[in-house]
Amino acid sequence: MLSWHDIGRQLLRHRRTLIAAHGFALLSVLLSVPLPLMMPVLVDEVLLHKPGWVSALLGKLFPANLLSPVFIILVLLAVVVVMRLIGLAADVCQTNLFSRIAKAVSSQLRVRLVRQLSRAELSAYENLGTAAVSSRLTMDVETLDHFIGPALSRLVINVLTLAGVLAILLCIHWQLALVLLLLNPAMIILARMLGKQVGALKQQENQAFEDMQQGMVETLDAVVQIKANRQERGFFPRVVWLIRQLRRRATDARWKSEAVYQLTHAVYMIGFDIFRTLAMLTVLFSDLSIGQMFAVFAYLWFMMTPLQELLGMQYAYHQAEAARARLNEIMAMPVEDEEAGMAGRSGPMHIRLEELSFAYPGQTKVLDRVSMTLEPGQKIGLVALSGGGKSTLVNLILGLYPHQGGHILLDGAPIEDIGRHSLREQAVTLVQQPVFFNASIRDNLTAGGPAVADNQLWQVLKLAELEELVAAMAQGLNTQVGRGGIRLSGGQRQRLMLARMMLSPAPMVILDEAMSALDAVTEQRLLANMAPLLEGRTVLMISHRLSSLRHADVIYVLDDGKIGQAGSHDELARQEGLYQTLLAAQS
Repeated sequence: MLSWHDIGRQLLRHRRTLIAAHGFALLSVLLSVPLPLMMPVLVDEVLLHKPGWVSALLGKLFPANLLSPVFIILVLLAVVVVMRLIGLAADVCQTNLFSRIAKAVSSQLRVRLVRQLSRAELSAYENLGTAAVSSRLTMDVETLDHFIGPALSRLVINVLTLAGVLAILLCIHWQLALVLLLLNPAMIILARMLGKQVGALKQQENQAFEDMQQGMVETLDAVVQIKANRQERGFFPRVVWLIRQLRRRATDARWKSEAVYQLTHAVYMIGFDIFRTLAMLTVLFSDLSIGQMFAVFAYLWFMMTPLQELLGMQYAYHQAEAARARLNEIMAMPVEDEEAGMAGRSGPMHIRLEELSFAYPGQTKVLDRVSMTLEPGQKIGLVALSGGGKSTLVNLILGLYPHQGGHILLDGAPIEDIGRHSLREQAVTLVQQPVFFNASIRDNLTAGGPAVADNQLWQVLKLAELEELVAAMAQGLNTQVGRGGIRLSGGQRQRLMLARMMLSPAPMVILDEAMSALDAVTEQRLLANMAPLLEGRTVLMISHRLSSLRHADVIYVLDDGKIGQAGSHDELARQEGLYQTLLAAQS
């Protein structure tokens, strides 16, 4: 889980930068805190002609004939300008260093979240949803970053500034300093109480953004079908409603947060007025000079910025805390078990399913005590009605879902001992709706794997009957396919994925409706083209088109979650049952 302690440890990895940044912060404070002291000097020593330590110091540095009021004012002005410029440079340097650290931490946090997602169980990811994950990786991490950055860069300066001001005020008039010492914690406590409400508002705003993003992604992904079926009025108004919900949530969060901030500011200004009145009364009834009173006023005003920033950090903290809670929903995702591995394994795989059962949450069993064998080098067909559990069975074999009963044995060993990730490295899976990157044909063929020579790419494209199409494109293998392969037809996308499969040496091949967009004649040609490459591999073929399974060694028929029939195409065609019924319907 993500805790503030974890974030603190990430910060400590940048110790040298932190030390340098704190050094610049200290220099900035040392140069800025003394500036309001110039006020009593100008009033008491120049205007009221009460010589003090500044007059004495200037008397040692300059001839007496130069020490006119105008000269002293100009010297003090020059000193103030130099101190401000150096302080500004130090402030910029520390802000730069702290910003680098904050961005490094937020970047590392995103990496950690992505790694968690890569290990999370598929069911947990599906429950949260793509838009929710995307929203957390952007909005919520950004909210944390907006707290960590200012907290790092301004916290030290603000605390040191307040400490320095209080120290100087104690020297000027300790009674007034004590009053101020009591007022500041009261302001911080008030901000802490109000800040919790701000955090809840921010959480609601982020949730509304997530809902809007989810609706937007779903609608835009299905925009072709929506337009084709003239369903714009059913889908786009829902997105508009979600946008308006986001507007309401964001508006509420904005004005209520601003109201809380303004309330805190008003309370501070009331305290300022009370303190100023006390200071003027102190001049009347004590030895506090007018110049010192002006210094107190100057420091009181000087304290406003650091105190307001500290109060703002309280609100930012509660917003960040709400974001951290949402990010922990990702960190709490159950992860797949660590595996022993199948390093170095090659050759056909023997897979045995024994009494396998599975049900989605709140539903009846999709698979009920399913037993079947996938022999090495065998071509196995799998048939069922729509929604009969075919793809679910594939997901169980690959370990994408944890099975709830029975066993999956690979070469006689339980899948839990061998490891799900290692198993997936030994299998290549093609599905009905293949995933494409918004990249070139070359990149989609290699899919992040090792580089492949162009002649190999052209060879598999020829087998997939795409060679002429790609060769006719202006950029050839470097042609961009668009988001989701939008620039290719459905059949071209499936053939491109078949070409990708041919590049893989995996001993197991799973074809889950992988040629459903192709006509029967083209499908048979491609199967013939692929036959030499599939020789010796364990092949599991799922298809509604029974002609695709005609040459399978064995065909399993899933009926009502159970294996109802098993045999070759000719054997099942002669048996009464679901297979014969489906075959007759396709004749």
